[in-house]
This record gives sequence, structure tokens and C-alpha cells, in this order.
Amino acid sequence: MKKLRTGLSILFFIVLIVYTMAFAAKNNQPLVLDLLFLDTVELPVSLWVGAILVIGAILGFISNMLLYTKQKLTIRRLRKELLINKPKL
Repeated sequence: MKKLRTGLSILFFIVLIVYTMAFAAKNNQPLVLDLLFLDTVELPVSLWVGAILVIGAILGFISNMLLYTKQKLTIRRLRKELLINKPKL
């Protein structure tokens, strides 16, 4: 089962890479964005989309790690309370 999951993951990754390369090849026209406080930047559409996806993935990872840390701290606190209150039961 683990080999099947690994094989499917590799296949999915290869398909994703091929699709990304095709997307970049089809969307190479320049796009000018005015970023309010910065000068205008002209880059291909595929770079803008890729940059936004990477930024979104990083922000999602950070928010997930914050929630995970909060849950771990809550679990640790509750286990400590349980050890303190267990003899009282």
C-alpha cells in the first residue's frame, strides 16, 4: 500500500511539473503591475501566478504551524491538569 501511495505521489508530481511547464510556455506575455508603493513591475503572467502560489503556500504553512503549536500547548496543559487532578478523583 505504501509503494502504491509513493508511486501515485510521484506520478502526480510529474503531471504537475508537465502542466506547470505548459502553463508557463502558454502564458509568457508580459504583465505590468502597479504595486502601490513600489515601481511598476513587468514580468510574465506565469511568474506572477507562480509567485502568488508560492506566497500562498508559505502563508498557509505558517498559519498551519501556528495552529499546530497552539494545539500542542493546549494538549500539554490539559495533560498536566489531568496529572494534578487524577489523584483527587
